[in-house]
Amino acid sequence: MIKRLHLRNYMAHKDTTLELAAGVTVLTGANNSGKSAVVEAIRSLAMNPVPHHVIRHGASKAVVRAELDSGDVVEWVRSKGNTVYNIYRNGASGETGADPGETFAKFGRTPPEDIRGVLRLDPVETETGAVDIHIGNQRYPVFLLDQTGSQAASFFAASTEAEYLLRMQQALKTRTDRARSDRKRIAAENEKTRGIPGRVPAPGRDRPGPFRRRGPLRIAQEARGIASSPGTGRADPRGGEPRPCPGP
Repeated sequence: MIKRLHLRNYMAHKDTTLELAAGVTVLTGANNSGKSAVVEAIRSLAMNPVPHHVIRHGASKAVVRAELDSGDVVEWVRSKGNTVYNIYRNGASGETGADPGETFAKFGRTPPEDIRGVLRLDPVETETGAVDIHIGNQRYPVFLLDQTGSQAASFFAASTEAEYLLRMQQALKTRTDRARSDRKRIAAENEKTRGIPGRVPAPGRDRPGPFRRRGPLRIAQEARGIASSPGTGRADPRGGEPRPCPGP
């Protein structure tokens, strides 16, 4: 957020500093006193628009300087036929010359990505086009009400990140449907293999006879029966096959 704005030789402003409030700042004044120039100065800083007559008469360059609550300082400097950006980070003012900062020149029409990342004043991209929510236009004072319903809905979906949530929801549904389909396919293939020779029966489900799952009481009873049956041997406490009983 911009906390201080300094205009030098920008349109009607020879040397103006504005301390912006944390909430809302209201500019009042007579016509042609420079209120609209403040808005255009912020637009110049954020978008670097096509050159027009922003340099004050008799000056060689116009400067818009924004001090942010993050401690960074961004300068937009427009001279005749040339524009540069200066950025001073972590509270360095750049006014004393001790910190030269970073200078960006010959970047084309769009501001450098580093500058845009610090300012965070880019328009919101929607499916129907970009919407500028930061800087208003005097010729279109009513925000969104002059747009179609689909354009307004697209803006609110993008600005609240609902669009991304819907995409995530759809992706989750697709993965869930695919997992259910794979589960049904595996179950059907497993059903087809029932009764095939060499197939290992499922534990506790279709194992015949003595391999069927049994409780501990049934196992103990069967062990005692094996041990007491004459000529059948006795159970080996170490496990394995029953050992023959020794003769009398």
